[in-house]
Amino acid sequence: MNLNELKKVVKAYYPPEVDLDDEQSLLQTDEFKKLSNICSTFNKDNWNNLLTEIKANLGIQIWDYSLLFQNNPSLIASIISDEKEQCNLILKISVIAPVYMLYYDNIAQNQNKRFLRINPISESETASFILIENALFKYFKDYSKLSFSDGFYVLHQMGNVKNHGRKPYLDECVFGPYLSIHP
Repeated sequence: MNLNELKKVVKAYYPPEVDLDDEQSLLQTDEFKKLSNICSTFNKDNWNNLLTEIKANLGIQIWDYSLLFQNNPSLIASIISDEKEQCNLILKISVIAPVYMLYYDNIAQNQNKRFLRINPISESETASFILIENALFKYFKDYSKLSFSDGFYVLHQMGNVKNHGRKPYLDECVFGPYLSIHP
């Protein structure tokens, strides 16, 4: 999906000028009611099958953070990769647009110590990326990877994210704020 198509998706589910962390106001809009409905009725069978296949093929632990609710329209898994590196491989799949993200995150609470990596740097990481993406395309056939540059696209027409004093980024609307790639 290209950037313009993703902006249309966001426009369909988020009312312009309403702050994204103002749930009371959001819940009164038709756009957000549609988003809530999609999140509550999404069938997670493919997601569960995907995680089962990844676990079986990689033999690793996965934390499933699939918190589908109002402003979190995504399925998120944290794949425990290498304890020495203290980094998890994060897989996010949107339920409102056919896009996903796959990246490494040290998930540090202190944003000054947090780092993200989008490319594998070892043979085992490369093999994990390939295995995960091949499995993903089995269960989510029409999905494409959301680039980090598109994820950082600022949605100026949207309301603010008051907790951060800024406009939202595209990935915060497509995937929701949970484990956002942004500070």
